[in-house]
Amino acid sequence: MRTLYLNGDRRYTVRRDGPSLWIGEQGRAGRRVPVRLVSRVIVTGRVTMESDVIPFLARSGVPVSFLSSRGDFVTTALPLEQPLTSLQERVQRLYHVRDGVARVRERLSARRQGFMVELLRKFLPHKVAFIGEKGLGENAYLRLVETIIPGDAGDHPRAVRGILDGLFHELVLKEVVDTELDPHVGFVHRHENFAFVKDLCYALEAERDRQLILFFRRPGWTRFTSRRAGHAGVNAEGMKDIAVRFENLREDVSAKTDMLLDDFFGVLREMGT
Repeated sequence: MRTLYLNGDRRYTVRRDGPSLWIGEQGRAGRRVPVRLVSRVIVTGRVTMESDVIPFLARSGVPVSFLSSRGDFVTTALPLEQPLTSLQERVQRLYHVRDGVARVRERLSARRQGFMVELLRKFLPHKVAFIGEKGLGENAYLRLVETIIPGDAGDHPRAVRGILDGLFHELVLKEVVDTELDPHVGFVHRHENFAFVKDLCYALEAERDRQLILFFRRPGWTRFTSRRAGHAGVNAEGMKDIAVRFENLREDVSAKTDMLLDDFFGVLREMGT
């Protein structure tokens, strides 16, 4: 199964065609994509869709995420009603167990720190010994990441980071839904939509930063960027570059997401819920 990327710059038109999607592109022949082969859909900018496409994808268990033309994450479409499973009931009970919420937060924080150190070991190996002695604070980590990105990048990292946030959100959401966990019941981001997805993405931020750094370390990265109405953005070629890299590294991110989910299930067992 694969991710379907629809970029508004390509002027796509999408309609349902039986168990498939028919995707037309201005100036090119259309193509049929069976939904059974699609794991998730990422829509960037303005894409024309017939009204029954999104409900069809949602009922088929395919999340659809929308990014703005600047790459900012906008929303994700899921089925409106999802049955409450026994696993979700166990998670809800965890809220009422003493230290249950704190234990989940500790596990997420520990993994987040571990992934951060792993990133710095790759790109700034000479800093690892210092980190071992002093520990790694949030602000220190952000400053170190900034030193890896070219100084002339300006505000373009924000645009690329926004796109990556959307891609990570979609990948993690799919894994959470497939595991039959409630994506809205979180422990770090409580009382928010997609709170548990945000919890896992929070722990995975170093993986997102890894892809951010790789984007700007590629020679000629400026040809992938744009500026509209004074706002930094990424053009169609840049979106393709980000998407290809994301797909190439998707197994690594999925493996780390599975580690986080294993930690979470470990807490459920430890706390007896």
